[in-house]
Amino acid sequence: MKTGNSYLDILKMALPIFLGMLANTLVTIVDTAFMGRVGTPEQSAVGYAFMFFLVPAMISMGFSVGIQILVARRNGEGNFSQSGVILRHGLIFLSFFALLTIAFVLFLSDPLFRLVLSSDSLRILVVEYLKARTPGMLFSIMGFGFISYFVGLGNTYPITVSAILGGIVNIVFDYFLIFGKGGFPELGIQGAAYATALAECVTFISYAVFAYFILNPEKYGMRRFTFPQLSLFIQIVKVSGPLVIQHFISITSWFLFFTLIENTGERNLGMSIIIRSLYSVLIMPILAYGSATSSMVSNLIGQGREEDVYGLVKKILKMSVGTLLFLSVFLYLFLKPGLMLFTEDSSLAEEASRTDWILAAALVMMAFSYVMFSVISGTGKTMASLMVEASGLVIYIGYTFMVTVFYPQDITGIWFSEIVYMFFWGLFSVFYLWKWDKVLPKNFFSFPK
Repeated sequence: MKTGNSYLDILKMALPIFLGMLANTLVTIVDTAFMGRVGTPEQSAVGYAFMFFLVPAMISMGFSVGIQILVARRNGEGNFSQSGVILRHGLIFLSFFALLTIAFVLFLSDPLFRLVLSSDSLRILVVEYLKARTPGMLFSIMGFGFISYFVGLGNTYPITVSAILGGIVNIVFDYFLIFGKGGFPELGIQGAAYATALAECVTFISYAVFAYFILNPEKYGMRRFTFPQLSLFIQIVKVSGPLVIQHFISITSWFLFFTLIENTGERNLGMSIIIRSLYSVLIMPILAYGSATSSMVSNLIGQGREEDVYGLVKKILKMSVGTLLFLSVFLYLFLKPGLMLFTEDSSLAEEASRTDWILAAALVMMAFSYVMFSVISGTGKTMASLMVEASGLVIYIGYTFMVTVFYPQDITGIWFSEIVYMFFWGLFSVFYLWKWDKVLPKNFFSFPK
């Protein structure tokens, strides 16, 4: 499928991605909200466990973005039958990685958290939740391959449908299993984990049905048997390798951020968990715009239309900045009521709401920075995107250590790190495209009419 570069083309690509991301994110948000009714320790444990699981999830996503780039490029070239072959090779890798993740959680998670967490009670709850969730990890990690396949094809509605199905299953069984309703036992934090695992299984099955039975499986080579090809694995790894490292250091930095906060006190961690829960919903639109950017840029390059990339990016920036500007105003005005959805402790929400101006500013900055960064990924220069993000993260982690270890600050000083990161992330992305990019036309920043 060859994509265009009109506003409608962008919306058709980004909106289903956004809805799918939103439904997936709501799985964790619902867990966090329900746990807020069980107790603050349980809520903090689910939030922290989610941050830990994001490490293997983001590694999987990094590998899958490589799948997305290659699928989009082949479709831009009109080589449609290679799409399914690329996906199947990606799924083989993701299945092995999922099994390694499950083994790590079962046998090594407790020793790890003994080293990094100061609270034994929090450690016990985190490990209990993660071990109960392991049945769904295989489906969740392999699901990233299908998501990238659909985005690469430019056929993104299966992401939305599948994620909504999984979200409904999660909400229903959270209620049943956490609180012991509908004849089910009251399992508390383990119930939240089981509900999430079941939702991940349902979502994966839905992805597979769309890929193998609904979206032209013959055209895209989904039913054509081929033996695994070492050359294709090498090609996928060559594109995905830097992205895997990039996503790993990115989410490890985020995990380290919450670990450093936990060491400043459980109250700061509790505030940060509910802030993250609301913030993660509000950044969904820009994540969707970024995913659409990388896929559409790659598709245009595959069509030999590099000169159209500037016009595409200019339109995406207008849409992303406009959307996030609206959401930032909403966040600034209604942060405390939003935080109260995740906790019954009004004093905790009141104190956390002091970050309103920081989060509002970070949202608008991210609307620009992430799109520009996604342009680099879309060109296929994944090593360059790794270096850009790593440079920003060095500054981000340095600032976080300063405000949590060396010169401890309150919650606003800690979360100011978001503004620091977004500023340097955007700055380094623009500088690379301006000075070093060799794929796009040299007039990328000459503002043509």
